[in-house]
Amino acid sequence: MMGAKRMVVGHTVQRGRRMRGRCGGRLMLIDIGISRAYNNYAAAWECVNGQPAAIYQHGRELLPRVPQAL
Repeated sequence: MMGAKRMVVGHTVQRGRRMRGRCGGRLMLIDIGISRAYNNYAAAWECVNGQPAAIYQHGRELLPRVPQAL
């Protein structure tokens, strides 16, 4: 209805403190517990030219792209 190709959600802390892509990269689960209650695991999510990435204190990790057919 809105033409969205991807949804990014938080508020459900991911195990292993890693951001994850589901549904072929269309759903991004990015909450890794950055609050003090979860030990302050700092991170950021970015998407440049359609390529999403997780940025952690130790480096950057590419996440699944949304298939071009969408």
